[in-house]
Amino acid sequence: MEICYTVFHRVSRKFSKSAWVITCIAIGEAGIGMNSSLVYSRRRTIYNHDLS
Repeated sequence: MEICYTVFHRVSRKFSKSAWVITCIAIGEAGIGMNSSLVYSRRRTIYNHDLS
């Protein structure tokens, strides 16, 4: 969120605050989703390795 805050201050004149909040939340949720899917695929790989 610190990055979003810095970006917001740099371009706050061009964009509305709510648009940046929505964008930052969307980026954050996408990042969380990517991280959880990476963890899931890693666990599945370990599980498959244990079976063989």
